[in-house]
Amino acid sequence: MHAKLLNIFALSTLAVLLCSFAPTQTFAVSVQKAHVARHVPNHHGIAKKKKRGTCKPRSSSSGSPPAGTPASQPTNPPDQNNNNNNNNASPPPSSSTSSTPSTSPSTTPATTPATTHSGSGKLGIAWAMGDDPRIALLLASPNVVIFHLWTSTIPDSVKNSGLPVSIMLWDTSSSNIQTFVQNAQPGYATHAYGMNEVNEPTQGYTSVPDAVSAWYSYIRPLANQGYTLGSPCTTSAPDGFDWVTSFFQQCGSDCNVNEVPIHWYDVQFSDFQTYVEKWSDAFKLPIRVTEFACQNFNGPNQPSMDDIWSFTAQAIAYLDGNSNVLSYAPFGFMDDMYNVNPNDCLFSGSTLSALGWSYVNNGSS
Repeated sequence: MHAKLLNIFALSTLAVLLCSFAPTQTFAVSVQKAHVARHVPNHHGIAKKKKRGTCKPRSSSSGSPPAGTPASQPTNPPDQNNNNNNNNASPPPSSSTSSTPSTSPSTTPATTPATTHSGSGKLGIAWAMGDDPRIALLLASPNVVIFHLWTSTIPDSVKNSGLPVSIMLWDTSSSNIQTFVQNAQPGYATHAYGMNEVNEPTQGYTSVPDAVSAWYSYIRPLANQGYTLGSPCTTSAPDGFDWVTSFFQQCGSDCNVNEVPIHWYDVQFSDFQTYVEKWSDAFKLPIRVTEFACQNFNGPNQPSMDDIWSFTAQAIAYLDGNSNVLSYAPFGFMDDMYNVNPNDCLFSGSTLSALGWSYVNNGSS
């Protein structure tokens, strides 16, 4: 009996040692396009996704390129072709919006109030971290020209920066409408946007008629308070463009939209360029790219870091040179990437990642 116990113990020890050498899975993405959810503090309406990557701290300096920044970035984009099809079949939430559109046109054009911070670039910050000391790293750059929020509550440090800020009515739930109406007062923000990813059941899903009703009731009146108005945004799935087309058709000539925010996730720079120009040409309004990343939502294989650097170099050069694009906000200024490749993360611990440094400094290395 003693010998048998020794044999069992030896086999158990060997099994533990073998398990300790097994490879660790660091990132996985769903084959379906489970589009990113935004973590906004104390914002109950935004659901987290199950699979996610977390930014890992690396030692770097905010005054010079962090370690890992390539001296010369690759010039060839990744040879992949994804269409960002949205196959999520989750049921949409019911809308609580019941008001009808106003028929009286606005006579006061929306204007952007003067700010104390004048940027020389086009970098927008898609921000979901609340009041965070790392905001100072972003405000130090003259290339940052606007903060985009997924909520209508502005962190104090962003509010006090003097930069333009876009607030959002994330969906048409009664609680979000109530908070939005309370916050969207004259001078509180400079921009107000419609609902978030309205074609995606796991995000701010809204039908076109309900979105038009909410627009006329809660967003369009802000033009008379000096707000610049951005249409509801969609994912880059094919039905997104159709949704916005229907929105403009149903909204009518009194819609008073000033700019169109768009989102894009894929891996091929040429596809990104085609997408931006499609929206610009179709709606004849200025474009703000309020979310984008070199990210594959159509399969398990993510672009390499070299692929991401190649995409970033081309994207910055193109967007800075496109007069129809007012600003662009890469997805990644947050700790939890929510199903987006951790290599797209723009923070590294308490400072910028190499990729984040490149964006903040307009591609300089």
